[in-house]
Amino acid sequence: MYRKKIVELIALYELEPELRHLWVEGPSDRVVFQWYLSERKHPNVGVQTVDEVEVPIEVLQKYGLTSSNKNRAIALGLEIESALIGHESFATVLVVADRDYDDYLGRILEGKNIKLTDFTSVEMYLYDEQILSKFVRMMTATPDRSLEDLMASLTIIGSDVFAVRTANEMLGWGMKIADPTRVISIEDDGIARLNLDELVNRTVRLNARYGDFDEFMETVQVCRSEQPDEPRSKIRGHDFIDILHCSLRSDIRPRNAGRSADLVLSHLLMAADASKLSEYDLFIRIDDVFS
Repeated sequence: MYRKKIVELIALYELEPELRHLWVEGPSDRVVFQWYLSERKHPNVGVQTVDEVEVPIEVLQKYGLTSSNKNRAIALGLEIESALIGHESFATVLVVADRDYDDYLGRILEGKNIKLTDFTSVEMYLYDEQILSKFVRMMTATPDRSLEDLMASLTIIGSDVFAVRTANEMLGWGMKIADPTRVISIEDDGIARLNLDELVNRTVRLNARYGDFDEFMETVQVCRSEQPDEPRSKIRGHDFIDILHCSLRSDIRPRNAGRSADLVLSHLLMAADASKLSEYDLFIRIDDVFS
């Protein structure tokens, strides 16, 4: 796939000021925002993913950023902001990036054309009692299952996995985290539970850091103790979808709808209410920019 250079993109925005672009990190984010923009009747807004533009390592280094989709999105937004200076006519552009671990690590970076999610990531706006209740009633074989138990399980597992990811960021080890769904079991009471020790053990082994289990686990426990009460601020969005998928996979109807976490995300969107999302800061900003 050909990736536009930033200078080409800026030139395009100068030549075609009528363009309206919302830049996001990846495909799942694009799905959410395309749905929202359609529901809110914002016409002619193109939702672009950051992998459509080339963001060189030198540009990332310029802002003290490492290589990731999030950081490429932020760097792109900062470069566009710089290009806006002195231009009366320019395309309407907003970059949305996940907040991730930034609140824990004290590295919030926003700009005139950049908006971070209110919670850890875009998917966490769908972690909502009304949405999940509708999803369970309409999409599973056990519509009377306890929503309280389900959300409690999602919160416990998701926040533990988030603590592992945060510890990795805090230590700066750059490890690949083992797949959490491989160490989730569904108990006799139907509740999903995570083996945290095994997740940490698999992660250090996967990265050939065999002697670092104790240090890593100690940092994980520190991260757990510092987490806020708000579940949406201590669960990674992709983990939420994967854990929900893992927890309900055998229960989802029709059965083929449970084969993919992406399909689960799509069905959650079908249960969502755009007018309710419009009350959050991120979506207020989107409505304001593209109205």
